[in-house]
Amino acid sequence: MILCSSVTLSYAKTKLAPASLQLKDAEWSFEKVIEVPNTPQKDIYESMKTWVLSHVPTADKNTQFDDANQAQIITYVSLPLGNLWTFYTDVTLSFKFTIQVKDNKARFSAGAFNYSAIGTSSNLGIKNSPLETYEDEKGMVKKINQKIDESFPAFIAKAEKGLAKQKSDW
Repeated sequence: MILCSSVTLSYAKTKLAPASLQLKDAEWSFEKVIEVPNTPQKDIYESMKTWVLSHVPTADKNTQFDDANQAQIITYVSLPLGNLWTFYTDVTLSFKFTIQVKDNKARFSAGAFNYSAIGTSSNLGIKNSPLETYEDEKGMVKKINQKIDESFPAFIAKAEKGLAKQKSDW
């Protein structure tokens, strides 16, 4: 006698909760104000503009500079997270990154977080969705959280270094 049973596996629908981001108004966000003592707005703006042009990984080079007022830079970042699992590769975190500057300080803010991954077979296609809607698929939340919490703070730390005055050898 052979007994057969049908088992349906269900995965918990856990919202992605990386430690480096905050949930605000049902969306993931980030904000940090950095003091830059004795530095005029113009110098901070120029330092950040130079840094953005040479260091920010954007997929489409879609960056807006407020050169007239030297007060704000908006760019869209594509931060590679690597290959996190077998069936999807090239996982990327993309987001809107805004730099606002005033005399002696800068504010970094990020929002509109999105993740994407490319399926390794044609029937998997490409995943592309807002981070807020990501649900745990076969326990992958922990892996993605770890990668975001490694990559995103490292990106912010590099941006902070970009605030340092550009020194010339001349």
